[in-house]
Amino acid sequence: MKFKINKTEYINRTFRIPKCLSEKIARMAQASNVSSNEFVIQAIQFAIKSYETED
Repeated sequence: MKFKINKTEYINRTFRIPKCLSEKIARMAQASNVSSNEFVIQAIQFAIKSYETED
């Protein structure tokens, strides 16, 4: 069996969000022991999945 590295492709994107939301994201990410970036990715994935199943 051959060892294979899986690589996720990322793009840079800029979003303007309210300061209070940014602070809440940072607190929640820290409490979850993940980066703010990873927290936002997972939150967006959750929101998209929930949105798609509500149709």
